[in-house]
Amino acid sequence: MAAAYEEAPKARPAYAKSVLAAIAVLALGLLAAYGAVRYVANDAARDAHERLDRLANRVRLTIEQRIRTPIYGLNGLAASIGAHGDLTRAEYARFVALRNLPL
Repeated sequence: MAAAYEEAPKARPAYAKSVLAAIAVLALGLLAAYGAVRYVANDAARDAHERLDRLANRVRLTIEQRIRTPIYGLNGLAASIGAHGDLTRAEYARFVALRNLPL
């Protein structure tokens, strides 16, 4: 007689599969959105790092050029003095004018 009183397994409501499917789609969508956000953030950080490297290289080259220019002028002046002996003020002014160096 005990068998007659056993409860039958409860059936899931008809909408349960729809709810589970909606939750699964939501979870996959959130996962995809998270992946896209991570990709864009990494891409932006990589672009910023490359830009910083380019700017730093440009600054380095500019500084090197600004240091080399006076050295180039002084080496030329030393060679001129070595070749001709002492320079007069007029010869020095002409040397500077020919090389477009500021006095």
